[in-house]
Amino acid sequence: AVTLKGRNNYPCAYHYDRFPDVTAEDCRDPRGCKYINDCEYQQQKGAAMLAPLAVLNNAYFLNEVNGFNSAFAGRDMLIADEMDALDNALMNYIEFRITNRQIEHYHLTMPDEPDKKESWVKWMDGAIHQLGVQGATLKSSLFGDFQKWTKSQIETSRMKKHMEKLADRLMFLRDEIDESWIFYTSQKGNLKEWIFKPVNVGRYARLYLWRHAEFKLGMSGTIFDPSIMCRELGIHECDYMRVDCPFPLENRPIYFNPVCNLTAKTMNQELPILREQIEHDLEKYPNQKVLIHTVSYMVRDYLMEALSCQERLMTHESGTRDAALAEFKSIDAPAVMLSPSFDRGVDLPKEDNVGAQMICKVPFLYLGDPQVKAKINQPGGQAWYNLKAVQTMCQMTGRAVRSMDQKCDTYIYDRQFGRLKSQMRDIIPAWWLRAVQEVREPIAQTGMLI
Repeated sequence: AVTLKGRNNYPCAYHYDRFPDVTAEDCRDPRGCKYINDCEYQQQKGAAMLAPLAVLNNAYFLNEVNGFNSAFAGRDMLIADEMDALDNALMNYIEFRITNRQIEHYHLTMPDEPDKKESWVKWMDGAIHQLGVQGATLKSSLFGDFQKWTKSQIETSRMKKHMEKLADRLMFLRDEIDESWIFYTSQKGNLKEWIFKPVNVGRYARLYLWRHAEFKLGMSGTIFDPSIMCRELGIHECDYMRVDCPFPLENRPIYFNPVCNLTAKTMNQELPILREQIEHDLEKYPNQKVLIHTVSYMVRDYLMEALSCQERLMTHESGTRDAALAEFKSIDAPAVMLSPSFDRGVDLPKEDNVGAQMICKVPFLYLGDPQVKAKINQPGGQAWYNLKAVQTMCQMTGRAVRSMDQKCDTYIYDRQFGRLKSQMRDIIPAWWLRAVQEVREPIAQTGMLI
């Protein structure tokens, strides 16, 4: 198998010594480049095209197969791993976001009433025209040997490409937006964002995903309810097979200790109780690593400051996740990683010495997202919402149980899990439920029985 990454992960053959400031993404004309045979990206892409199995991440695959004359469209077989999260990948590909900084950067005029969807719809044709005129002007300023381009010329070329991409996205949105799309705004400091999303992505799945291969195989450890997944991904007919987890039950115990109720209304008073219980449970693993699934950055920040074992603590931001994971795996000390996003794509085998995982709260989707709120109000929406939480929890418990002889304890502290387990009992697989043991354990520091 050949694994292919996006163009910005490879140096430009023309400007090899200027990587990562200049990447293969900045190539002026791949087909006309006289160094194309020396281009690492083109070499890897060629190998992937010829390989019997090419591995592409979701974002790259969707962008590549839906581009002009794609090398990966029309394959015999498409294998989609983490199938239950594919609707999120499609949403990320289809949704449209624009910020006040982009408006200013591309010298666009603002809509008359920017907080109304209808005003943006009227604005789109004019913006597409503006971007086309400005792109043509920028193109005329790009001349001479690409190898001798200055930093300013490369940035101009990059801006032209971004303008073209924005214009393409606006044309798609203009043609697709209807009453099934939601519109809302978000603001953080001086950055304001206007967001457009379809409530459901299933209507786009065939166009952007399924038509690109004759046979499709979807896999995941947490599909659970194929009818919900098929509805979300526009699948009308499929064969489904479920296989139980083969790992011994005694190696993957899940201790449900409902010490706190982490809802938006009760968070502040419940966090100290959570912290005390985690302190108590960490004492059981003085020589092993521990992964704490905080679910949110707010819980992460509180625990990073409040936990007493400061010398053991590690964490990361969104841009340093992979580097922090690599450090956590390689370190010999009994580190404690606090992460809001280690639920998927994390492999902690036996040699990484992870003795426990702690799930602070049930990972319900954020109800402040208007798209999530709109889906819940649709038929079957509450089941979809609960299923997403169950799938994420099951993914979390599997991060450090990767083989038949590996053992890792998992703790769940949020009282909300009891309600979720009761509501979804018929959906959650029996092999996972059998591992759940409800416990009522005293907190050592206070002697208080919860």
